[in-house]
Amino acid sequence: GRELRDAQKEIASVERKIARMQGDIKKGREGLATLDQGDYQLLNAEMAKITALEASVDELELRWLELSELLN
Repeated sequence: GRELRDAQKEIASVERKIARMQGDIKKGREGLATLDQGDYQLLNAEMAKITALEASVDELELRWLELSELLN
């Protein structure tokens, strides 16, 4: 009943977050090409942001799997 609905809502929320973060990762990677390739500090900072987003997506994907198992 309620647990099922809560899990379904959380799955939808997780899916939206993953999609948004994947878009941010894509934009970040595309943005790297526009940066001064000699500015290693800036490139490293931008790569760190992308890496952090990728780690967050990984965590959300694990949560999505946990929730989907509850629904099956």
